[in-house]
Formats: sequence, structure tokens, C-alpha cells
Amino acid sequence: MTSDIPFPTDVPNCQEALKEERKQTSCAVGLSVEELPIISRVSSFRKLQRVLAWCLRFISNAKLTSTERKFGALTTKEMEKGLVCCIKQVQSNKLCL
Repeated sequence: MTSDIPFPTDVPNCQEALKEERKQTSCAVGLSVEELPIISRVSSFRKLQRVLAWCLRFISNAKLTSTERKFGALTTKEMEKGLVCCIKQVQSNKLCL
């Protein structure tokens, strides 16, 4: 079974064509992140975690209606969120390049 359509024998190098079309873009961003003032004012890590958890609950409750708000003692999940908030803050402050 032969075809009447001739197959091209010279195939262009696609990599060379792509190199011409590629554009290189560089971007450098420097941020100055300030440490939360509460970190230096609280005497223990556990207390800092609890204070941040209470702050996060306050923010969450401010967005909810009065019937949906959380009351009572902090939950384990809220304490973990306070810990994550503290870790993220310290990392962004100390590891910022």
C-alpha cells in the first residue's frame, strides 16, 4: 500500500525553534516581615499558643452570627491552629530571604 503523498525527508529541529520562542523572566522579591509584638511579651510557649488560639477564635467568631459563635474552653484543634500560626510567623520572620 503506497501513498501518493510524499513524506518529508528533512525534519526541522524543534528544540532550536523553541529556544527562539522562549523568554526568560527573573523576579526577585524581598519582604520585610515584622515579628508579632506578642511573641516577645508572653513568658512561655504554651501561653503564647493559647493567646494565639484565643485571637484566632475571636477572628472566627467575628465573622459568624451570634448563634454560630463558639464558646467555652479551647479545643485541641484550636490549640493546633494557634501553634501553626506561631510557627508560620516565626518562619516568615527568620527565614525571609
